[in-house]
Amino acid sequence: MHAPARTPPRGGLPGRVPGATMPAMHHTAGLILLAGVLAAADPGWPGKRGPADDWTAPAAASFPGATARELWRMQIGAGCSGIAVAQGVAITLGNTDNRDTVWCLDSATGAERWRVSYPSRLEPRGYEGGPNTTPCIDGERVYSLSRQGLLLCLALADGRELWRRDVAADGVRQPNYGFSCSPVVRDGVLMLNIGTHGRAFACTDGRPLWSSGEVADGYASATFASIDGAPSVLTFTRSAVSAARLADGVRLWSTPWTVKHAIADPLVLDGRVLVTHGYGSGSIVLALADGQREAAFPQQAFLGVLYPPIAYRGHLYGSTGDKQTAGEYRCLRAADGKLMWSDTTLGTGASIGVGPYLLVLTRRGFLALIDAAPEAFREHWRIKALPATCWTIPSVAGGRIYARDADGLLVCIEPAQRQ
Repeated sequence: MHAPARTPPRGGLPGRVPGATMPAMHHTAGLILLAGVLAAADPGWPGKRGPADDWTAPAAASFPGATARELWRMQIGAGCSGIAVAQGVAITLGNTDNRDTVWCLDSATGAERWRVSYPSRLEPRGYEGGPNTTPCIDGERVYSLSRQGLLLCLALADGRELWRRDVAADGVRQPNYGFSCSPVVRDGVLMLNIGTHGRAFACTDGRPLWSSGEVADGYASATFASIDGAPSVLTFTRSAVSAARLADGVRLWSTPWTVKHAIADPLVLDGRVLVTHGYGSGSIVLALADGQREAAFPQQAFLGVLYPPIAYRGHLYGSTGDKQTAGEYRCLRAADGKLMWSDTTLGTGASIGVGPYLLVLTRRGFLALIDAAPEAFREHWRIKALPATCWTIPSVAGGRIYARDADGLLVCIEPAQRQ
C-alpha cells in the first residue's frame, strides 16, 4: 500500500457555508491549543461512543431548542465513518475514486485543517461502501482504520504520520464487509475487535501487545469495563461475547451466541452487559462478572442491528428492527425489558444521549430530538438533515450536532429558537 498523501489546508471548498475562512498554516498549532483550553468544559465527542464511552454527552445550554438549523456542510466522500470531535476539530473518513481521505475540519466552520489520503477500494456490498470505522482522538494523536485494514496514527496538529500497521498484512483476513471495528483507546492501549477476544497495540508506536487469533469475525468495536477491579475489554463476534484483561489479553469468560453479523457494540450496564443483534436474534443480557446469561430480559424486546440502545436512569431507548421487521423507537425498562412506550414515526436509525434528551438520526436522513423519559414519547423537533441513506451515528460537541450520510455529505447543525 502506498504512503498516505498529506495535503495542506486550502480555501474555496465546495459546500462550505459562505464566509468560512481557512486558518493560515502557521496558526494551526495555536488554534488547536486554544481550542483545547476552551474544550476543558466540554468533553467533545472524541471517538465512536462519545466522551463517557457510553454513547452519551452532557447537554449544552442551547438544548433542546425549538428547531434546528444547519451551520455548514462538506462533501467528504462515501462511507459510514462517524465523526470524532475534540480540541476544535472534527475528524472523519470518506472515499472518492477508490481513495480514502482522513479529513480534519474546523469544528465551528468546516474549514479544512488538513487531510491524509491513500488508495482504498470502495467495495459497495449491499450498501454504499467506503470506510466503516470512526476515528479516535486521543490527546495529540488520531487513530483511524481503513476498510482494508490500514491502521494509522496521525498527529492531531497537522496530520503527520506517526506510525502505521497493515492489519491484513499481519495475517488477518478481511471480513466480508471490510474491517469495521473502530479503534478505541484506554490506558495507553489501542484495541481492535480481531480474533476470539481482541487485539491490542501500544498507542505510542503501534507495537503489538497481545492478540487472540487472526480472524476478524464480527463488526462491533471493543468495549471497556472493569471486572473484579481490573480494566477489561468486551468483544462481540459472530459466535460469542467475551471478556479479557486489558493488560495482557487473558480471557476471563466467553459466552457462546451465534448471530449473522455481530455489529452493535456491547453496552455496559450496572454489573451487566447487553448485547443486541437484528435478523431475529434479539438481545441477551450477561452478568459482567462471569458472562452468565440472565433470563429476566426478553430476548425479542430489542433488535439492534447497528447500535445498542441508550441507557438513561434505569431505562433503555433506541431503534429496534431490521430488514425482517418494521422499525420503531422504543423505551424499555432496563431491569427486565418491559416496554414503556414505542413510536412508529421515526423508523430505524441511530441515537445518542444528550443530557436528558435523545438525538436520533433516522435511516431516511431525519434528525429528531426527543425526551429521555419513560412516561411517554415526547418530541421537541424533527428536521430533514440529509438527503441520502444514513447508517452512521451522529456526534455532539460544543452545542453542535455532526451527522453524515453514506454518500458523503457531512452537516453541522445546532439547536435554535424559531424565528
